[in-house]
Formats: sequence, C-alpha cells, structure tokens
Amino acid sequence: MDIPHGMAVRAAEPEQLYKALTRQDELAAWMGVPTLARPEVGSLVEFRINQGKSIMQMEVIRLEVDSLVQWRQIQPIWQTSRGISMPDQMITWTLSTPWESGTLVDFRMSEWLEDGEAYSSSSFKWASLMLRLRVYMGDTRDVIDLIPFISGNQSL
Repeated sequence: MDIPHGMAVRAAEPEQLYKALTRQDELAAWMGVPTLARPEVGSLVEFRINQGKSIMQMEVIRLEVDSLVQWRQIQPIWQTSRGISMPDQMITWTLSTPWESGTLVDFRMSEWLEDGEAYSSSSFKWASLMLRLRVYMGDTRDVIDLIPFISGNQSL
C-alpha cells in the first residue's frame, strides 16, 4: 500500500525543487528539523525530529538530476498498530513539467503494511511537509485560505 501525494509548484522549476530535495541546508529549511544529507547515491539522509528524540534515517537509492529523488527508509519513526517497525519503505519524489512554467511534484511512500493510525498520521505529515516545500519555493497561493482555520475563525 502506498501514500501518494501530488502538487503543482508554480513558482519553481525542477532544478530548484531538486536542490531542495537533495541539499542539506535546503532540506533542513523546509522540513524544519536538523538534517544531515549529501546528494550522493548510497549516502544517508537523517532527520532529527522532536528535538532529536526521534531520528528518521534514509539511504539515497536513486538520483536523476532535476527529475527524481528516491530514498529507502532505514530507521523509521512509524510503527503499525501491532507495533511492527517498517524499514525498507521507499520514498520517491518525481518532478515533471507538464506546463510552460512550474513543476508537478509526485510524492510516493511505498511498502506500507496496513492502513491504520500510523498510515494516516504519516500521510498527513507528508502532505503538510509538501505544503511547506511549496511555500519554501515561493508558491503561497491558497495558503492564505488556511489562515482562518488555523486561527480558529472558520467563517469565510
């Protein structure tokens, strides 16, 4: 079972998004957590979550400049409802340009064992992170629409 998400980033070309997905400083900026990363196949990507209490570690499996980034999860932070850890999940970011400007970002996290609370939580977190990536790239459209809900005023 997969977690699929897609988004259009109007303000960025694939080159910019590829850097944001592979460079340590850029990953840390939009992920919002201390990050270790190198843009090399076989290297490790490490996200220190919850003030370093949890560490999500990935291996860079595949890189296609300006079009694809693929990680294999080595040290997961999610478990199934039965307490089973799920290493070897694949996270794939595919970048394409079906329009004159901007980039389509396809995110996929594969190899989920079950559709449970961890799946839902992870899906929500990755969707939130994708929104952070889009804003980091300068595409803030629709984000202003979320402010009334965030502040508690749900009337539009």
